[in-house]
Amino acid sequence: MLPHTCDEKTRLLILAIRQNLDNLEALLKSKYADTTTATATTATSTQHPKNVNVEWVKQLFASDIAELLSFEDHPEYVKVTPRKYLGSLYFADVATTIKNAGGEYISAGRDSHFRISKGEN
Repeated sequence: MLPHTCDEKTRLLILAIRQNLDNLEALLKSKYADTTTATATTATSTQHPKNVNVEWVKQLFASDIAELLSFEDHPEYVKVTPRKYLGSLYFADVATTIKNAGGEYISAGRDSHFRISKGEN
């Protein structure tokens, strides 16, 4: 909804910005749809090894996405934490990949992270 108090020039500018944002969103979705599908397919087709480790988890991701993540080895799981805000497209890609690898998302405010158990799934 546009504010009723703005003049015609401002209203048209706001509408143009919204259209540009919609176009940008569509472009980004089409660009990263292939990456998300490819990464998810890789994770789905990758067997969960008996010895899950950081290197195995890193290879689940395209290199540009892996660079946005921090990987930590824990006794019972590998923890994957975003280094910065991922945005909805990258977050969805990471979440799908982790889920397809038998992992989960742990929602804990600033300590939220993904983890993949080292046990067989």
